[in-house]
Amino acid sequence: MTYVLTEWNQQYFRSVDLSILEHLHQEAQHRREQLNHSPQDEVLDDATNGLMFRPFNGLEKLLLVPQFHFQPLNVILSFGDTIVCHYSARMYTGDQEYIPTHQLRVIRSLGEKNRLKIMRYLYQGPRTFIEIVRHLKLSKGITHDHLSKLRGAGLVYAHFEGESLVEYTLRPRALEQILPNVMNYLKQ
Repeated sequence: MTYVLTEWNQQYFRSVDLSILEHLHQEAQHRREQLNHSPQDEVLDDATNGLMFRPFNGLEKLLLVPQFHFQPLNVILSFGDTIVCHYSARMYTGDQEYIPTHQLRVIRSLGEKNRLKIMRYLYQGPRTFIEIVRHLKLSKGITHDHLSKLRGAGLVYAHFEGESLVEYTLRPRALEQILPNVMNYLKQ
């Protein structure tokens, strides 16, 4: 296994764009500095775009690691007393003239009626996945897809106990941020 990982590491870092690595280092530094001035829950919310981890017996550390390749997803792994969350660094290559990719994801997510139904249902309080499925009267697969889109856009909080997602709540912060961002784009 050591050989495989060593070869993968050499192959990957031989061709990776150095600006990606620099951005990831800057992101990590930004989060360390943010921890000096903001509550931990706020830093976690901002970095992970809406993941919340409930404390449980045996949990000692939550390690946040910025990542580039699985955007907008977060990858969560549990190792004994530590949860490692590889979070999206929200770094996008390409044309910066348009609304940033993350903001476009929020706008697209709002354009589907079942996602709006989910958000209205979550406005009433926390809900489990099964409660949302029953409310929508859709299949688990379709409901999961809608929730994945809402999570990727940061429109809902996903509450975890360890690696288990236990419930969802609405994340109004994302909605409050989108209108000013669209207005700023229109004024450019």
